[in-house]
Amino acid sequence: MWEVQDVAPGQWLDLKDLFTGETRRVHEVRGSRVATRRMCLLTRVADWAGISLLAGVHPNPLPPEPGAGVVAEIRTCLGAKKKPVPLSKLRDPETALDLLTLWGNVVAALDRRPPPTMVNMDGDPLLFTADHFRIAPGEHDALLRDLERIPGVEQGDEGNLVFTRKPKAKGAGLDNVIVGHARVEKDELILESNSVQRADWLRETVEGRAGTRVTFRARTHQDPMSSNGERKKRAPPQPPPPELRAAILQLRAEHYRKWPDVPLPALKGKTPREAVKQRGGREKVEQLLKEMESIEAGMPEGDRFDFAVIRRELGFF
Repeated sequence: MWEVQDVAPGQWLDLKDLFTGETRRVHEVRGSRVATRRMCLLTRVADWAGISLLAGVHPNPLPPEPGAGVVAEIRTCLGAKKKPVPLSKLRDPETALDLLTLWGNVVAALDRRPPPTMVNMDGDPLLFTADHFRIAPGEHDALLRDLERIPGVEQGDEGNLVFTRKPKAKGAGLDNVIVGHARVEKDELILESNSVQRADWLRETVEGRAGTRVTFRARTHQDPMSSNGERKKRAPPQPPPPELRAAILQLRAEHYRKWPDVPLPALKGKTPREAVKQRGGREKVEQLLKEMESIEAGMPEGDRFDFAVIRRELGFF
């Protein structure tokens, strides 16, 4: 089992054997175009005349977390939970068969997983929701003034109003979250949010402030996972302009910089900085880092966050 440490697309892969700790720079043209950092490969690496090549690769790589599970189970079977596994054990046909069987079982289990449930920062299931209100005659300007006085309301693009508040989830790493938007048209008010729970909060807040200036008409929903005909006809999204990409990267960098001091459920409420100081916590933190690095590796090269600064801060270098 080899973990991808680095990639030069169309040229080579830097690999680390997760059982022996050995490393190789493997000449691989086609595979290096699709491989990403922290991906786990089940393969043979053949060395010849100073060159390393892949000699047979399982068609299904594994992400970091399930890959770590395979490593742990095989190490337990071989009685080598921490130390390097001798090559003689890895080359035993029975070990090779166990590893191949376990790998296939994990791949099959991943294929059977239900689709992920999409949630927002509050943990609510994503369901785009719009509430439509009729504005009473002559009340448009007064309604707009009422909405602008609601705490947390900010001016958005094209005259829209943005509703923000403190995040519900502890340790979210954000000062405020966007709950929804309001479009105040000539005789109609439309409140838009990404969950039923946020829509209920938004409607209650607006009705409490607007009173008789508005009358509720209807609520509509759109499932973000649906693939209706209208969605299929849409043109592929255009890449954001450079200034927007830079702003997004800056926001993500700020989020990741706070990450070492955010309590995480995966660490039983501890922060990564606390967990690395405890027995067993260091391995869990590194696994979380590998998962994030794997996700970042799938993004365009200029948009990736470099986790080296966090690894250094937490003592992994």
